[in-house]
Amino acid sequence: MWPPYETPDCINHALLEAGTKSPNGLSVIANLWRKFKPQLETDRKELRELIVETLKQLGKSKADIKDQPDLSFIVSYWSFPLWSLTIKEPRRKPEDLKKLREQRARTITRIETIDEKRDPQPAISRTKVEALNNAYVVWRREVDARNAGRTLGKEGGMRIQFSSELEKDFELPSYTRLEKMFYNCFCLYLLAIQIANQTGSPGFST
Repeated sequence: MWPPYETPDCINHALLEAGTKSPNGLSVIANLWRKFKPQLETDRKELRELIVETLKQLGKSKADIKDQPDLSFIVSYWSFPLWSLTIKEPRRKPEDLKKLREQRARTITRIETIDEKRDPQPAISRTKVEALNNAYVVWRREVDARNAGRTLGKEGGMRIQFSSELEKDFELPSYTRLEKMFYNCFCLYLLAIQIANQTGSPGFST
């Protein structure tokens, strides 16, 4: 059972298991894909045909591709090697970065000033929203750290999750804390709505 979304780790593992990272596999990919230059009219059918041809030259038969989940996953979700793209880290001048930081600082100050003047105040304070976001980040990091240590197959290094494994993410203490914080915020929101209905005044802003 594949996850409802693909991740780079899933693709990486499937390609690894198919033998694409061996010297022969890299040679096959280079020979086939260096000549390929995607155009605006390039469709998925053309990509699938090239991917299938790649797998065939790696020694995989039609039956292999049809019956093996890793190979089917490659055909369905691998985009293509980005031979024609030059990917470099963007370089910014120090003065540009300084201007960007100053601009963001002014934006944050303006938002905080507006928040202070809001009347009535939001049902859920900015502090609570930020705490909720931080709790989510902590949980996500724990999930990623747990998944990073999981390997499948002798080659190792993937993060394909089955439904039973996904459920374990929600058993982490950090998720319990996140769930409790979200529930408290939701209760505050419902309470504010109830007060507003009883008094005829919104009592809070959104």
